[in-house]
Amino acid sequence: MKIGHLLGYQGLCADQVQILLNDSNLTPTPRIAFYDGLKPLPDKLLVELGTYSQFFPITSRTGAMLVVGKDIDQQEFFSGFFKSVSSGCDIILTSATMSFYMQRPKIETQCSIVAVPRNKGITSFRIESLNLCQNESVTIYEGHSQYDKRIAMLTNQSSPVTPAIYVRAEKGFLIEVNLKNNSQCSNGTIPIVLSGMYSARPACGKTLISPEGTITSPEYPNLYPLNANCKWNLPIPENSSTFVYVAMETAALASNHTLRLQDDTGTALWKFSGDHLPSTDAVVNLNESNIAQLVFDSSTELGQGVGKVSKGFNVTYKMLRCGGYLTSPKSSIEIPEGIPEGESCIWVISLPKSGPNNSTNIVQFSLSHPKLSSNSSIVVLDGGTSKSGVFKFNSKQSKDYLSRTNALWVKMMAPTKVKLSFNTYSCQKKDQCNNGVCIHPDWICNGVDDCGDMTDENNCPINSSKTGLKTYLVVIIALMSFAFGVVLTIVIPAVYKRCRYPNYRHLQDLMEPSVT
Repeated sequence: MKIGHLLGYQGLCADQVQILLNDSNLTPTPRIAFYDGLKPLPDKLLVELGTYSQFFPITSRTGAMLVVGKDIDQQEFFSGFFKSVSSGCDIILTSATMSFYMQRPKIETQCSIVAVPRNKGITSFRIESLNLCQNESVTIYEGHSQYDKRIAMLTNQSSPVTPAIYVRAEKGFLIEVNLKNNSQCSNGTIPIVLSGMYSARPACGKTLISPEGTITSPEYPNLYPLNANCKWNLPIPENSSTFVYVAMETAALASNHTLRLQDDTGTALWKFSGDHLPSTDAVVNLNESNIAQLVFDSSTELGQGVGKVSKGFNVTYKMLRCGGYLTSPKSSIEIPEGIPEGESCIWVISLPKSGPNNSTNIVQFSLSHPKLSSNSSIVVLDGGTSKSGVFKFNSKQSKDYLSRTNALWVKMMAPTKVKLSFNTYSCQKKDQCNNGVCIHPDWICNGVDDCGDMTDENNCPINSSKTGLKTYLVVIIALMSFAFGVVLTIVIPAVYKRCRYPNYRHLQDLMEPSVT
């Protein structure tokens, strides 16, 4: 049945009443209120719609609904349709936090659960039990119609529990349930088709004020939700070139979910996905952009089932005035002029892992400085992340140093005046450990397993002074051992007998004449 131009009150009665508005011409002032029952009581208010409200199915909880048009003049109208629906089949969720369930009707029908839109934030919900028969399905939408974004489609083959799902509060959500008239299935199935709960939450992401800090995926360290779109706005210093340093401390994302850094045009400047930590940290130049956002997207792909989720991420960020991510085979780095004292610059040097003819690339570098003051500070890590080991500088080495891998992590603090120059050092196959690590010249036969598989200690001279004892030490040790043996076998037994038996005399004493 159709409802049209309403001024005042309109009462509707049925098993359960469902209304869907389809058109309106209202100024910003008028409101349309829907009440469960026939009295406009505050605790019976289902929803109140305005000029810009999204239309969605509104279902009473009882057999009656009251529709109240407020402040509507003769030039304004709204229209829609209402129908009677089976009791307990269609549900409207209006509270900020609420559990819900749907009972199995005795007829073949389509039921729905609708969460009303809200002004701000997100709505998080989860299906906690699911009991479907063959050829039955549950479809979840962000919004209130089949034309909105489809998040998941569940069948009797799906898991009975879904991960948490985020939807924008202003969109709400629709759970559409298609049920069949299968008496055999119905008689042997739990009468509750599905159950779950939902809650209103603040928006995912925020505007960050501190120039450095950490961010985590929603619900971290628990599983993150599906369909999240979280945005963290990073602070941009004025009148200076800006770099964003990003270090993944922990990371575990489903293959189709991403964390990215984007500029004011929405262009991705850096992106991460997967469940393995990247081999290098990121240092991204924003160029002329005055906006930088870290965006986490766990949108789902259309199709059957529900998407997979994982444990998420913990990320460190830092805004920099200088630094960079260098991939050129040869270059140099130093703190530019004008950087305030105490500020840090971070560079990540990342060369191709391999070169021609199966060679392995590592970083060869040198440091030059006119004079290091007491407040000079430089940190070099032997790898591409802040978790790499500190580079071990050997005073016996020349001014050229070699990294273990194809990457270096360098941090300098102003006013340090140090220049680090680097180039690519290639190891041919014959100069590699069995595990592919490049053998440094000073590793060979130094008595230390630098390779990690003893390759650098193979075929070393047996009498090498680096690994064996010198000849004169062997002679000294042998003489000392002989003397110690004499003491043990002769001297100690004699002393023991003299102390134990006072009248005891050595054979030599008995043969001497006595003196009277």
